[in-house]
Amino acid sequence: MSERASRAIVGVAIAALMLLLVSPSVVRAADLPPVSITYSVTPGGYNNTVRVGNVTDMLYPRIAVDRGPTSPYRGTIYVLGMDATVLTGCRPIVVARSTDGGRTFEAPRKADVLCAPGPALSVAVDRAGAVYAAGWGPVVARSSDRGVSWSVVATLGNASAPASLAVDPVTNTIQVVWGPLDDPWRATLGPLVGSFSRDGGGTWTVPADLFPNGTTGARPQAAAVSDAVVVGFQTDVASVRRLAAIASPDGGRTWGNLTLVDRPDPCGRRPEPSVAASPGGLFAISWAAETGAPGCSATWGNSTETWAAVSSDAGRTFSAPVKVGGPPAWIGPGFGGGVAFDDASSLFVAWRSIAANWTGTVYAANSADLMTFESAFGEPRCGPQRDRVLGVDRPRSVPRTGQPRHRDLRAIPRGRGLGRPGGEGGPWVGSD
Repeated sequence: MSERASRAIVGVAIAALMLLLVSPSVVRAADLPPVSITYSVTPGGYNNTVRVGNVTDMLYPRIAVDRGPTSPYRGTIYVLGMDATVLTGCRPIVVARSTDGGRTFEAPRKADVLCAPGPALSVAVDRAGAVYAAGWGPVVARSSDRGVSWSVVATLGNASAPASLAVDPVTNTIQVVWGPLDDPWRATLGPLVGSFSRDGGGTWTVPADLFPNGTTGARPQAAAVSDAVVVGFQTDVASVRRLAAIASPDGGRTWGNLTLVDRPDPCGRRPEPSVAASPGGLFAISWAAETGAPGCSATWGNSTETWAAVSSDAGRTFSAPVKVGGPPAWIGPGFGGGVAFDDASSLFVAWRSIAANWTGTVYAANSADLMTFESAFGEPRCGPQRDRVLGVDRPRSVPRTGQPRHRDLRAIPRGRGLGRPGGEGGPWVGSD
């Protein structure tokens, strides 16, 4: 796949999922009770998606919601990415905001420049409403005025690979993890390191190896709550690429042993993790694998399925993998963000597929019991008819017997991932 196609399609799960999760009942700053958001997945949900901008506005858009109990901007939804018109070096951060629960978004605006060796960000909002963005390196920037201006608070390394940033919603600790030898497209194994700040980015710990025993990893993704931190990552076990997790019980000061999360991919594919934490302390990891009945000879995701596992002991152990949905699905370079919990600890997973005509489709599924995923099919708003988009031959409204049902949010024709409100391109789902 070309880098151009990757920019338009890779990681569509995060934006689709998070727009799904942001209900119209998002609480504003004037409301004192904590923001409480619970969700459901319903047929036709793609009709509720909101367009934010064009693919030419920003690269790999990320989304974050301000739910800080002391934030003056609580309820603001941010979509952020690097300027798509600048291909290398220092790029402006581009920000689009919603203050009405995601019903509408301001037009994307260019903010301050961030000099980082790559085109993707990892973003989060702290308890006071400050927005953090970690560029490759990692280079960490902070905004205290809803993304209008940014200042660099830390340059933690010089890696040419993405970092993962998470803010603990209880302790307000900022966690950043990355692989100094990682490759953005090939997932090169090497040490994984982390650093954290407990004072809003003012001071940071010296980057420390997460694996003191010499284990190697790639593609780290982090989540944190109440000083429990879990990092999901790729590693090799007996020359087979696997998905594993490592946990810290004390906010990143010390780390436990590696825990394998997935089952070996029968086709030897590399799992791309997404990690999330619930308000109650659960952790979830999702990924894609070539486990479908058509086997390794299938093309265009027709043997790719999406899986998830949950930890109820702060990441020390994980449940057996549960199938979320697919095929079709897609395995390719990604930057996390495909899994989330609501305030009731229901789990939501989003994923994508790409058809032979480069039409992309986004799906979402939810589970209240963390074992059974369900939702419903919806019709894409544009592109080829649904059965051609999905590469299957069955009635459009009939779920496959014995398979988890999931919602088809919409199709994204190549080059039309983001569109301005009132413009061309259909409703926005985004990419990251």
